[in-house]
Amino acid sequence: MNWIWIGVILALIIVELVSLNFTAVWFVISSITSYILLCMGKNYIVQVLAFFIIGVLLIVILRPKIIKKLCKKRDIVIKKMVKKHSFLIHLVPHELRDILNKD
Repeated sequence: MNWIWIGVILALIIVELVSLNFTAVWFVISSITSYILLCMGKNYIVQVLAFFIIGVLLIVILRPKIIKKLCKKRDIVIKKMVKKHSFLIHLVPHELRDILNKD
């Protein structure tokens, strides 16, 4: 039974590394919690419920905050790059031009 949660953890890490959309990482955290519950001798149903409840709560509560913070940092980096290399303004897509024109 120990190998199930370890397998889930490894699979979710691989999914997150491939997708990089900050969804699977929250379920990695919840699967680590479920593994800890397994080590504590808790029931399989408790482990699965904890996995889903903690994963969904983390996605709902923390993911938007992290994405917002990363977008701010991305915008700052883009503005610095364009200031340094002004020719980039002609090469960037329209979405990035909107970021640059926010000021």
